[in-house]
Amino acid sequence: MLNVPFLEVLGTLLDKSKALVVSDHEEWGDPGESLETYHRVQELCPYENLQHNNYPSVLLVVGEHDFRSPLYQVMKYVKRLRDRRQRKDQRGEVYVNIQSTGHNGGVGADCTIREYSVQYALLDHLLVVYLNVSSIGQQQRGHCH
Repeated sequence: MLNVPFLEVLGTLLDKSKALVVSDHEEWGDPGESLETYHRVQELCPYENLQHNNYPSVLLVVGEHDFRSPLYQVMKYVKRLRDRRQRKDQRGEVYVNIQSTGHNGGVGADCTIREYSVQYALLDHLLVVYLNVSSIGQQQRGHCH
C-alpha cells in the first residue's frame, strides 16, 4: 500500500516550475546541476526503477488535489507499472484509490473511516486471492459476540 507516494522524483526535481522543488533540492540535491546528483536521484526514483517483474498487487492512495504527489504523476507510475508487470492475474493487480482531498487526506472521522474501509476491503480481497481462504467478512457474518 502506497499512501500519497512521491514516485516521480527525478522528473519533479528537474522541473523548476513545481511549487516545492526549491525545498526538495535542499533535501535531494539538484539533478540538473550535477551528473552525480542526477544518477543518485535516478537510483532512488521509484518510477525510474520499475523493471519487468512479477510485482505483487498494490494499492496507491492519492489525493485528487495533492500538489506534493500529483495525481498525474501517480497515474504515470501506474501506467508504467501495469506495462512492466509480467503477472497478469489477480495477484498482480494495481489498484488506485483517488480521494477528493489533498496531501494530508480528509478531515474528520467520516473521511478516516471511509479511507480505512477501502484499505481493509482490499486487504480482505487479497487474502482470498493469495491465500485461497474465505473472506474475513464471510467468516464473521452471524457471529457477533
